[in-house]
Amino acid sequence: MSRVAIFTEGETEQLFVEWLVRELAGAVPLQIEMLARRGESSVRRRLRIVRSGTEPPPQFYFLIVDCGSDGGVKSRIIEEYDNLVRTGYSSIVGLRDAPKVRANIPRLRTELLKDVNQVPASVVFVLAIMEIESWFLSEHTHFERIHEGLTPVLIQQSLGFDPRNDDMRLRDRPASDLNEAYQLVGKHYHKGQGAQQTVFVLDCAPLAYSTVDPDLQSLVSQIERGLT
Repeated sequence: MSRVAIFTEGETEQLFVEWLVRELAGAVPLQIEMLARRGESSVRRRLRIVRSGTEPPPQFYFLIVDCGSDGGVKSRIIEEYDNLVRTGYSSIVGLRDAPKVRANIPRLRTELLKDVNQVPASVVFVLAIMEIESWFLSEHTHFERIHEGLTPVLIQQSLGFDPRNDDMRLRDRPASDLNEAYQLVGKHYHKGQGAQQTVFVLDCAPLAYSTVDPDLQSLVSQIERGLT
């Protein structure tokens, strides 16, 4: 069985990764385990087996762990690395937000890799700049699935940015931008479980295959590698 572990900063990121894995897997049978780690405790949120009753047991297993903070992603990977290797994981991914100071991003990338084993299981860190909501903003077709009146034109006219053409990685407060856009039609964006309303109406194709964001490309690549 192919095993991939993905450690996320929080619940919103965990929900997005679960959705992305399922979308990229398509009809491929797989098993997804969702955990929340807080201190020394680990809470299973759910165990999902994505397959029909007539199919063979899943050959692909994804463990997705909500670490509760951006700083917890690297520390959890270091703590769990040996156990993950012993239990057959060949790929480990860490997903967290970038720092609020853009100039610090290159240094963060370097620091994340320090003291992290790469053999026998590789570790890749993925940064959402400045927050994961920058990816949600960039998938501009989802706005009209939230509300038919919430068009990119309305967002541009009201908020001054165009999610169709502007680079959403340059937005300083993507989550606030998303909420302000939703408020134009009387709705709100919420993190955590509340992010389901957004995540579940995203279109996977442009996010996975048309994105110019190298971090998102890397995340997609790691998931697809785990599905082969």
